[in-house]
Amino acid sequence: MDDVSPTSPPFPHLVKRWMMDDSRALVRLFLAGAFGTLLSLVVPHASRIVFDQALPDASPRLMGVVAGCLLVLGAHQAWVHWIQSSLTIGISANVERRGLERAVEAMVYCGEDVLEQKNAGWMMTTLQGVSDTTNRYVNGYRSLVTQ
Repeated sequence: MDDVSPTSPPFPHLVKRWMMDDSRALVRLFLAGAFGTLLSLVVPHASRIVFDQALPDASPRLMGVVAGCLLVLGAHQAWVHWIQSSLTIGISANVERRGLERAVEAMVYCGEDVLEQKNAGWMMTTLQGVSDTTNRYVNGYRSLVTQ
């Protein structure tokens, strides 16, 4: 468990460190994003084939091949997005768990004078803030990596 002393690093630095601890999932997320981007480059090329070659030549076979390719492409894109989502959920859950553990530990070890001033609503607001912060950070990182 991390040190909860006042000299410990700020929470955003801890979130970044916790995310980097799961570097294997981050690399997989990056690769899935790169693969999804490469797949999206195929659609304009397929459209060009349809409009420039298949329609003017009235070639139903070429239209069927392009339609089949686009169907497979759509299935691959759905698969890549599913992988990205599952990786993001895993990373987010891991980071959020660590953040909540740290917040609860800080609440447990704070002085009685602080606890007397706070109530259950304050503690729930604090825990919700930790959860929101970690989710925003992970989702921002996912957007940066996958786009």
